[in-house]
Amino acid sequence: GGFSRGMKQRLHLARGLVSDPGVLILVEPTVGMDPVAARDFRTLVGELRSGGTTILLTTHDMAEAAALSDRVSLIDQGALVMTETPETVGDLVSAYERVDARGVPEPLRQRLGALPGVVSVTGTEDGLTRVETETPRATLAVQRALVDAEIRDVSLSRPTLEEVYLHLVGDRGMAVDR
Repeated sequence: GGFSRGMKQRLHLARGLVSDPGVLILVEPTVGMDPVAARDFRTLVGELRSGGTTILLTTHDMAEAAALSDRVSLIDQGALVMTETPETVGDLVSAYERVDARGVPEPLRQRLGALPGVVSVTGTEDGLTRVETETPRATLAVQRALVDAEIRDVSLSRPTLEEVYLHLVGDRGMAVDR
């Protein structure tokens, strides 16, 4: 009873492994763990998977789900929304890579938004500009425009599992209907 939440999580995991199960069901296994214990847990899960153990992991931590899973299933209000590999989940929201850049001046952002195939251009307070496209040609045109403008802090990415989830189920948050 005097153990921390993280220590209790580790103890539950150890109890579950005593019988060398073929299937291991884990519910929010790293909640309450410090970063070192959570990293060690992820390493252990990888070793168990390599050894042939099937692991069913339920979690609200999208980064953990993406890092640990061969396949992810998104559930919304008790209904299965989708099941895919983490690598292909982003393809469901964004057909092609998106371009992130820092230090993009407003006139260039406007020019990028007018390029054919550009779906959106958004910015953040810390100076990141994200350009989402719907064709590979548009992605290339955005990159070319950034390089021509001597913008060098540029990267390509796909939506994260969390972004896909929010796109598919909406951004309901903690609102209470009255």
